[in-house]
Amino acid sequence: MKTFIEDVAGRLYEKYGDDISSLTLAMPSKRARLFFADALSRIALRPTWEPSYISIDELMCRLS
Repeated sequence: MKTFIEDVAGRLYEKYGDDISSLTLAMPSKRARLFFADALSRIALRPTWEPSYISIDELMCRLS
C-alpha cells in the first residue's frame, strides 16, 4: 500500500516529469520533505533535480 507522500510524488512526477524541478512545494515540516525526496528518488526513471521546498512556517513568515 502506498503512503500519501508516495502517491503525491508519483502524481507530480507523472504530470511534470523532469520539469518537477521548476516547482516549489510547501511541506508541513522538514521531515515530510525528506520522505517526499526519498519517494521521488524511487519513482524517477533517471537522475533529476529536486523541486524547491518551503515549510509552512517559512511560508507564513514570508507572507507576514
